[in-house]
Amino acid sequence: MSAFAIVLLSQTMFGGAQKRFFNLHRHFRSIYGEKAWFIVTPAMKAEIEKTYGHEYCQGVHAIGETHKSNSLSATQAVVKKPKSGLINSLKSSIAFDIYFYFKSRKRTKKQFEIIDEFAKEKGINSFLAVYSGVLPLYFYFDRNNRKQRIVFSNMDSWFSHFEENKFKRFFRQYTLFHRAHEQSDHVDILSPFVLNGLKSRKYLPAEQSFSITACSFIDYSACEIGEKASLDFIFSSRLEEDKNPMNFLEAAMKLGPKYPATNFHILGKGRLSDSIILKLKSYPLNNIKYHGFVSNPCSFFAETSVFVSLQTDNNYPSQSVLEAMACGNAIIATDVGDTGLFVNENNGWLINNTTEDLIFAMENCVNNRQEVSSRGAFAAEYVRKNFTVEKAAAYYHSLLYPNNDGK
Repeated sequence: MSAFAIVLLSQTMFGGAQKRFFNLHRHFRSIYGEKAWFIVTPAMKAEIEKTYGHEYCQGVHAIGETHKSNSLSATQAVVKKPKSGLINSLKSSIAFDIYFYFKSRKRTKKQFEIIDEFAKEKGINSFLAVYSGVLPLYFYFDRNNRKQRIVFSNMDSWFSHFEENKFKRFFRQYTLFHRAHEQSDHVDILSPFVLNGLKSRKYLPAEQSFSITACSFIDYSACEIGEKASLDFIFSSRLEEDKNPMNFLEAAMKLGPKYPATNFHILGKGRLSDSIILKLKSYPLNNIKYHGFVSNPCSFFAETSVFVSLQTDNNYPSQSVLEAMACGNAIIATDVGDTGLFVNENNGWLINNTTEDLIFAMENCVNNRQEVSSRGAFAAEYVRKNFTVEKAAAYYHSLLYPNNDGK
């Protein structure tokens, strides 16, 4: 079989999606050896080495590490505005659109040339392009009778890489996903929520081949179930508005004095970190604990009993939720998007996105510890059975080699 590569060009922190596809690569590498590659940015490779160690970087290739292109922007989402006062004054005009087009095209083509050179060297003919990793591959679309198979994995739950205005869409095509939907051999869509959004916005051509991702998954090797001596709650996420950490803090501050033996843990960093620290200064007890960023959250999940996930639009496919369940936590989650794909009445509670409903659900847990324990035990078994890298790998392999020629 020919070699293949996952392309994920993220410049952001090593978060859930990055971990998921890195673990997928490791699984592929263990089976296919040097036929499996993971093409990333230098920043992401550095995060992998920092998190896991250099020995985990087999098959991980950072574009630019042996080239002069280290400074290339990976996501292509933003092109710096020119310094020229004249063009700045015309930034909403056709002149700026033309500038944007050529600037983004040039930067993206440089990335493509590096990827294509590496692909020729390694015999890579199939690509799983994740999110903005698809953008440099647009130059394959321009080739007549191209041999490269391109599967685009769309995780854009916010539909932020699309443009309604067709005029602007042309000039910004190297920062948007329209061509990926129109010209990829197949589109892998994260969940029904994303699929419905794409269809309602008419961003997915009727003739395009697509499927919904088989499942989310994590590396369960770090997930253990501890003694859970007390019934404790935990919130772990980027501390941003759409994650609603302040709702958790408000609920904890109301329940904490009433249940002093119960601990409420907050893990993560973000723009709301300072607000949380400030609020806690006025809290009289020590059973609400803010830990900041934690590199191994499973060490906390092992001893907590209830994980709380309060995203505004969609909790699926949160890696933290899966890790918490694998560590025996029952889940309280907002009933939004596709959250019901992995949180149900057997492993947790789905609630409305209000502080009142959260307080009610949390207090119910405190007063029904046996029920919490039962749902947590079910959760640990449930995720290991239904959300596995083996299941995901079989799915993606079938997309990369649809004629079963990749054995």
